[in-house]
Amino acid sequence: MRLFRCKTLDPAEGIKVELLCADSEVALRDHLRRSGVSIIHLKPHRSNLNNHSETFTLPFLKGLLQLIENHLELVTAINITSQLFSDPESRAICVAIMGSINGGKSLSKAVADFPRCFNILAVKIIEMAEQTARLPEALRGVISYISMSVDIRKRLKTAATYPLILFGFSMVIVIFWLLVVVPRFAEMFIETGVELPLLTSCVLSISSFCINHPFILIGMILFMVSSGVFVIRSTRLRKRVIKSLPIISNIRREFLVMNFFYGISIMLQEKINLLDAIRGVVNVGDDIDTGKLEALIRAGNSLANSMRSCEIFEDYEISIIETGERAGDLWPAFRSVSDMMNLRLQQKLEHIIGLIQPLTIIVIGFVLILIVCSIVLPMYSVIDLGI
Repeated sequence: MRLFRCKTLDPAEGIKVELLCADSEVALRDHLRRSGVSIIHLKPHRSNLNNHSETFTLPFLKGLLQLIENHLELVTAINITSQLFSDPESRAICVAIMGSINGGKSLSKAVADFPRCFNILAVKIIEMAEQTARLPEALRGVISYISMSVDIRKRLKTAATYPLILFGFSMVIVIFWLLVVVPRFAEMFIETGVELPLLTSCVLSISSFCINHPFILIGMILFMVSSGVFVIRSTRLRKRVIKSLPIISNIRREFLVMNFFYGISIMLQEKINLLDAIRGVVNVGDDIDTGKLEALIRAGNSLANSMRSCEIFEDYEISIIETGERAGDLWPAFRSVSDMMNLRLQQKLEHIIGLIQPLTIIVIGFVLILIVCSIVLPMYSVIDLGI
C-alpha cells in the first residue's frame, strides 16, 4: 500500500484535500472515477513520520489492545484508535486498515500492507493469534517487543546527540576565534616583530587561509554537514560506519541478536513452529543469516549447532539455547537470553553515555586550549620587548 495526497472535487462535498491509500496510482484513479469524484491533483505522499514504530505502531497497538480487552468489535476499536492521532498520515493508515478488514481481509493481512509500520514478526504473531483466538496476548507480546526496541534506540540517540550538539557549538567558537580574535593578535605580532612559536604560526596560517578563502571555508562546512546527513539517511553507509567503530559495532550486534531472540521467544510462546519463527524474524536482525540457520536445521542439525555455524552468536548465548533444546522447552530459553542481553545492553549504554560526555568535553577543550595557547605564548615575548 502507498499513500497519495489527493485534491478532489466531490459533487456532494465540494473540494477536498486528503490522504488516501492504494496499491498504485492507477488503482486509486480508477477507484475515484468509479465513485464519481473528479481528480484535481494527485501525487504520492512523502512520509512525515520520523520513526513509524514509535510514532504510529506502538500507540496504535496500545490503543487497539485496550479497546479489544473491553470487548469492542475490531473495526470499531480501530476507528476509535484512529482518533488518537492528530496527523493525517496516521489516520489515513488506520482508515486503510479498516477498509481492508471491511473488504474481507484479516487484521494480519491488513497490517501487512504497511511493512514500514508492521514488520514480519508483528504480522506473523497477529496471524497466529487470529487462528488461536489469542489476539490480546499476541498484541501484548508485540507491544513489549517494540517498546524494548524503541527504548534502546532512544538511549543510543541520546548518547549520540549530546556530543554532536557540543561539537557543533565548539566549532562555532573555533571559527569565531579564527576569523575575529586571531587576526587582531596577528597584526600585533607582525608590528612587534617577535619570533612566533610553531603552534602560533600554524594557527595564524589557518586563520589567514579562512579569511582569504571564505567560500572554501563555507564549502567545507557545507560538505561536512551534508556528508553527515547523507550518512545518517543512507542505511548502507550508516551500517558501514557503525560496523567500523569497535564499541558501537559490538552494541549493534547485541541489539540485533537480542531482538532476534526476543522475537523468536514471542512467536514460540504463541505456538508458532520454530522454522516459521525464524522466517518471521528475517528482518529483525539483518546481520543474522536466517536462511542459513533454517537450512542447517532442516538438514538435521540441532538448533545450537546451527547457531554456532552462523558465527554471530556468543558461546553463553548458545549454551542457554542448548539447555532449553535438551529440556524440550525453547521459548523460556530464548526469553532468558534476550532478558540477559537487554540487561547487559542497558548497562553498556549507561557506561558509554557516562564516558562519552566528559570525553567529548576533554577533546574539544584540548582544541580550544591549543588555540588560546597559540595566542598567549607569543604575548610573553611582546611583554619582554615592552620591558
